[in-house]
Amino acid sequence: MENFFNIFTKKLIHILDPDNKCTELEYLQMYYGIQTLTYNIIVTSLILILSYFLKCFFETCLLFATFGTLRLIAGGLHFNSIFKCISVTTLIMLGGGKYIAITDTDTLLCIVLCIIANTVFLIHIPKGTIKNPYSQEYSHLQKKRLSIVSALLTIIAFFVKELRATIVVAMFLVAIFLLPELIHRFQATE
Repeated sequence: MENFFNIFTKKLIHILDPDNKCTELEYLQMYYGIQTLTYNIIVTSLILILSYFLKCFFETCLLFATFGTLRLIAGGLHFNSIFKCISVTTLIMLGGGKYIAITDTDTLLCIVLCIIANTVFLIHIPKGTIKNPYSQEYSHLQKKRLSIVSALLTIIAFFVKELRATIVVAMFLVAIFLLPELIHRFQATE
């Protein structure tokens, strides 16, 4: 799968810059940008097409948007291969979308899961990725954003029953993606 992305990206760069006039930095920026765009188009298309056939399109779209927003702010676990990332993201979105479509999240479960997720969010400090780490200032900004967004989502989940399951599932999944980093951090302080 990674080989496909590499070959596709290099061919597209050659089409965009046939005379190789760009600098090495410009080449790397194009390479990263095209790979990111290609990955996002493939994953989003795959998830939306499959969710349509599984009859959970609307729920999956809402979950994808909510999960994606929280994930952009919070960060968390990243896989070391494109195939793993596509597989896990697709399974989580489709499984979560189908779960939301067939169940009704009661208020007590909502409260418990929101408390767990918000507790994880409170002790988590967004750091970016190994390849793209955040500055300390940006990390604190992301922490504030995460606190505000998660508080708003929690309030919405309590009062809007139609969105409750989507919000709770998204928040809980993002919290799970933060756990490996938090466990590592707490083990390092012992």
